[in-house]
Amino acid sequence: MVPASHTKASIFIFGRFRLDVAQRLLTTESKPVALTPKVFDLLVLLAQHPGELLEKDFILSTLWPDTFVEEANLSVNISTLRRALESAGGGAHYIETVPKRGYRFTAGVQDLSRTNGEELSPSADSVLPPVAAKNTLRFRLALVGFLLALLAIYFGLNHLNHPLENLVEVRSIAVLPFRPLLANATQSEDAYLGPGMSDAIIRKLSVVRKVTVRATSAVQKFQALHVDPLVAGRELAVDVVLDGTIQHVGNSIRVSVQLLRVRDGAPLWADHFDDYFTNIFQLQDSISEKIVTALKMKLSESEHQRMAKQLTTSMEAYQLYLKGHYCEYRRTPDTLDDLCIDDYEAAVAKDPDYALAYTGIASAYMDIAGIEGRPDATAKARAAAVRAIALDDSLAEAHLALGNVLFRGDWDWLGAEREFDRALELDPRSSLAHWYMSLLALAMGHNDRGLAEMQQAQLLDPASENIHDDLGWVYYLNRRFDQALDESKKVIALEPQSISAHHQLGKTYLQLRRFAQAEQEFRFTVTLNEIHRGYADLGQLLALTGRTAQARSVLADLQRIDKSRRTYESEYMRAILLASLGDTDAAFQSLEGAISHKLSRAIWMRADPDLDPIHSDPRFNALLRRIHLLN
Repeated sequence: MVPASHTKASIFIFGRFRLDVAQRLLTTESKPVALTPKVFDLLVLLAQHPGELLEKDFILSTLWPDTFVEEANLSVNISTLRRALESAGGGAHYIETVPKRGYRFTAGVQDLSRTNGEELSPSADSVLPPVAAKNTLRFRLALVGFLLALLAIYFGLNHLNHPLENLVEVRSIAVLPFRPLLANATQSEDAYLGPGMSDAIIRKLSVVRKVTVRATSAVQKFQALHVDPLVAGRELAVDVVLDGTIQHVGNSIRVSVQLLRVRDGAPLWADHFDDYFTNIFQLQDSISEKIVTALKMKLSESEHQRMAKQLTTSMEAYQLYLKGHYCEYRRTPDTLDDLCIDDYEAAVAKDPDYALAYTGIASAYMDIAGIEGRPDATAKARAAAVRAIALDDSLAEAHLALGNVLFRGDWDWLGAEREFDRALELDPRSSLAHWYMSLLALAMGHNDRGLAEMQQAQLLDPASENIHDDLGWVYYLNRRFDQALDESKKVIALEPQSISAHHQLGKTYLQLRRFAQAEQEFRFTVTLNEIHRGYADLGQLLALTGRTAQARSVLADLQRIDKSRRTYESEYMRAILLASLGDTDAAFQSLEGAISHKLSRAIWMRADPDLDPIHSDPRFNALLRRIHLLN
């Protein structure tokens, strides 16, 4: 363990460097030096023990506690740290290797926490006589000039064979949610700022056609304070990752960023920005432009204009939108109406022309409509989406919002297809647009397109549990049950308590007639979910395995549940259970109810294997024609 006398230190000075542990920032001449999180931790450990031999085992156990890590990993991190310090420190060497034992930090380190906070000069020259100090400085300057000349020759020759553009060529990037500098900031009123900054930069970079930018929905899961950006980058399958921190105090804001190559952790660019909070829009522009420059990307005039586009000029409206968006990501059915929609509506009250805030209103109300089956929520969602398009027809989110209303709320399949197509035209790399289009195609009976669109969504957002889950649903509706099984298991491996994944896994086992495993999944799902998702499926299983009395008991329970609260699957799921019991007339009566209430699950009735027992009845195709799912 690190001695207690050192763990309280927050700032170290050595050579030209200032190491701020609390802010996880290494600077030289006030300029940040890009380090990966693990390399930064390694530097802190070395700086806490200047002049001491640190055994390899000690370093490994300190930096990777309770984890087996090969010694080669330490060597790679030491090498990376050496290069960074030598490059930014004028060629000075700070780390000595003691063969077969470990490493020693040879720099003279000043620990500011042990000097009553007085920041001493970072140069050891201050203890030399004036003439000696001046001569030493001249010698160092000459040495630095000589080393820089050698580097210039090296990189000049190397450039002939390896153009810089090829060395840093990037096809994909992830912008992680910016982290607060203080741990308790995640619980503060400013918790929304980090994800909001990330979302704004993602939106700006997404106009660049030559690079794929992971969507906000793809990176949201990496909001934890101590996420390793390289681990996140590998999970997101990108070439580079932007990692950043944000601090808001009064009317001031500080942002520090570093761009890392995922393949080897090499820092490609780093910077920090201090500005007034009211200048946050210009700050977002500046960071986006510098990323484009660092990655050697040439933008067209149209891309420049779209990147510079501001969706609102009102700081108050922007903050309220961010709060609503952050709330919606963390929402529960009980908090959605009271908090998220209130923030969105407050945003449009501050800026009535803020189209993006209207898309937030539409999305939130459609969630309520799906959960509670409220027609008034659908009407409010529709009005907000129409208003968003009227304000900004070039906003892909606005067309997605209206398409979602037409799809789930109005069952206007052709209208929804038109809006989703428009969204894909505006943003062909939107995983959400491909996801929506997949579900619509399945409802309309276009199974091949449904599968292709969901697979494209997964390519664009490979870390999404929701897309993995719905890819399993696509395979299920295509009756490719083995592949559906694999996808559900992948989701459960990522999220063992996923209600939808366990439910889908049980349904797939049921179709494969693996009844014992299906029953286990359904019973587990029921224990996880208050609206008894999976309970009707358990009744279906009981019916198929000859336990008719128990199945009818489940049916009676479902009818009682429905009287207190209709869920998105209630009458539709009763229809499936009744069909399994052989009560065909009653099954069609329940389907009629599901259609009249436009319950979400009924959208896929054309393809659903659970309704196979009544497919041959002429009434089934008649129902499909009535809702325009069959010509």
